Amino acid sequence: MDWENFRYHTGDTFHINTIEKYVRLSELKEFPIPPHRKEVIDFIFLTKGKVIRTKGLDNYEFTKNQIFFLPAYQITSMTSMTPDAAGFYCHFSSEIFYKKLFRKELLQQFSFMHFTGNPIVEIDDKTAVFVSQLLHRLQDEYKRDEECNLDFVASTLLTIFFAVRPFSRQVPRIIDNAAYRIANEFKGLLIKDVHEKQKVSYYADALSVTPEHLNRCVKSAFGKTAHHYIDDMILLEAKVLLRQSALNVSEVGYKVGKENPGDFIRFFKSKTGITPKQYRNEV
Repeated sequence: MDWENFRYHTGDTFHINTIEKYVRLSELKEFPIPPHRKEVIDFIFLTKGKVIRTKGLDNYEFTKNQIFFLPAYQITSMTSMTPDAAGFYCHFSSEIFYKKLFRKELLQQFSFMHFTGNPIVEIDDKTAVFVSQLLHRLQDEYKRDEECNLDFVASTLLTIFFAVRPFSRQVPRIIDNAAYRIANEFKGLLIKDVHEKQKVSYYADALSVTPEHLNRCVKSAFGKTAHHYIDDMILLEAKVLLRQSALNVSEVGYKVGKENPGDFIRFFKSKTGITPKQYRNEV
């Protein structure tokens, strides 16, 4: 088993496996894993060890009794995992909730699954035991010879989400004021619109502020200007397309708003030290 089989089958409706099984078989030779995007929601629950994972442009470290949730289509990478890591990895399609039992907006009530939500939930020992028991039961269902009962899977996952929700926190506030709120709204818009909109003025207009004010807000909240944040997001999108698509380098550049192939190559190399083609060959 390799990390792709463990994690990448985005066509799968539901998958669960143990972290320690992956650690044992992979010997952790594949880290760091390049940025990628999946069509499924996933989460990692650790009962031991430590993992560093990204969500968009942000890095998160999590450890025992913590759960990292990742919404579908969000860009992520796995930076590191300690050899003693143990727990569960699970991914699922949101469609399993919408066929019979639940309303369409069901998952929106869990802030840890939002694009701009805090992805880490730390639970107490009692809840951790309960969650582990449910995940073991889901693993038994997954391993059955016949097809999984997806109604059972959806109900059990929902039980887990409700059990951990009281422990969830909003995104930690670097600056708890209007400037931070504007910067965070900018981040949410950028994730959604960066494919088509790469100018600070667009996001400033959308937030009803001047480009200068937006730059100050983003700088104070995240330590870089809106322009640099946009460049970082364009680079991340380019890396994902180079890794996960069959588009040629010029087409990737066009997709991320760099219509001139030479401009795209220079942009990519200035940020990474290598050309897009070299990056694709390396990964």
